[in-house]
Amino acid sequence: MIATLLLGLILMIVPISRFVTRTLTKPIDDLVSVISSGDATMFKTDYSEIAKIAEAINDLVFRFESVHNGLLLVTSYEFKPELEGDELYIHVIKEFEDNLFTMFQRKYIGVAYYARSGEVLKRIEARFREPLVEAPEEMELEVVEIILGHHRTAALWSKENGVTDLLIPVRIENDLHFLIVVYLKGDITRTESYAGEALAMEYNIVVNQAYNIHKLNYLATTDFLTGLKNRMYFMTRLEEECKRQERYSSEKPFAVSLIDLDDLKKVNDTYGHEAGDELLKVFAEFLEGITRESDVTGRIGGDEFGVIWIEVDPSDVGRIERRFSEELRKVKLEKYGLALSASIGTAIYGIDGKDKERLLSVADMRMYAMKEEKKRAGGHPQQRSS
Repeated sequence: MIATLLLGLILMIVPISRFVTRTLTKPIDDLVSVISSGDATMFKTDYSEIAKIAEAINDLVFRFESVHNGLLLVTSYEFKPELEGDELYIHVIKEFEDNLFTMFQRKYIGVAYYARSGEVLKRIEARFREPLVEAPEEMELEVVEIILGHHRTAALWSKENGVTDLLIPVRIENDLHFLIVVYLKGDITRTESYAGEALAMEYNIVVNQAYNIHKLNYLATTDFLTGLKNRMYFMTRLEEECKRQERYSSEKPFAVSLIDLDDLKKVNDTYGHEAGDELLKVFAEFLEGITRESDVTGRIGGDEFGVIWIEVDPSDVGRIERRFSEELRKVKLEKYGLALSASIGTAIYGIDGKDKERLLSVADMRMYAMKEEKKRAGGHPQQRSS
């Protein structure tokens, strides 16, 4: 899967490099055309032609700096794992906002950001230096696509009431997800038009870079079946919490629980692996439902799960385990008429140990003690529910 994504990134770079080459070399072609269109004596009398040459050179410099700055932002982009979804991409898009005024100077009026919600683009935010226009609250996706036409990652200019709108579509995997509308006073020059094209390209490069980084991070840290964090992420976070606690010595330490689903193998053997997978997913949803946002939940492997309870009072651990068992009794696998059951063991930092290995060993020992106690009591955890 990761190899496929890397191949996709390489394939994406090829058309981008071609676009950059065409974008940067066009003024040189224009310059050559101007020079070759007349004889040498025209430069002594025709100042309009000299102006064309100067403008072509200026275009080249302007666009090169714009694309260069955009590519620098791509290479220096710092992934922010605490941001997800639209919040992540809008954060990335806003990295460019300070450049808008620099790019368009006194013509710059403001900018509006839109994000896709179903079949409409809803305005997330709008900021204006001058109250000359009002950004609509939402736009129909189909209408926007018609306006954009064949402009996939390039700017489209439109003018109304003395204000020029620069529409920048931001696409992820070819689907329009965001729209940035830049409002400018009056007409635009050819230099500004080229700048708009470069700006549109930069937005799309960086947002897709963020998307691919986020996707790779998700694949590297998430269990594909349950959507919980995977073993590698869970163990890394547990080690980090040990180091943090050792350094800051919080009055409320953390606790770590290991949880084992009872008789998952019997469910697989009796009802098939589809039932076993469904059982794992239902339990994962339950686990996320009873933990706080600050806690860390993960699938350690097979039928084993883990929770890092951040900042808990040691006296509350028993209550947490009782609540876990009581709430789990209410969970059913409706399709197969099965009641869920699991064994849990918890270790507290500072009381049961101060390193990852010791804490896991204590939690594992207590979890299996609970499982053995159930067996001695003659319990059959995965039973047909009434």
